[in-house]
Amino acid sequence: GKQWNFSFTTIWNAFIWLMLINFFSKIVSSTAQKFLKRQQDRELAALVASQSNGQAS
Repeated sequence: GKQWNFSFTTIWNAFIWLMLINFFSKIVSSTAQKFLKRQQDRELAALVASQSNGQAS
């Protein structure tokens, strides 16, 4: 009985850890995507501005 209890606890702990890691990785990736999108928007705006300046001259 004890060994089964130990293995169940181990499996449960591993499951909880996997859920936590999955949760945190989702937060990190979504934050990184927001940051990258902001950076891309800035680069795109700079590119458009430089192109419009080039056409104007």
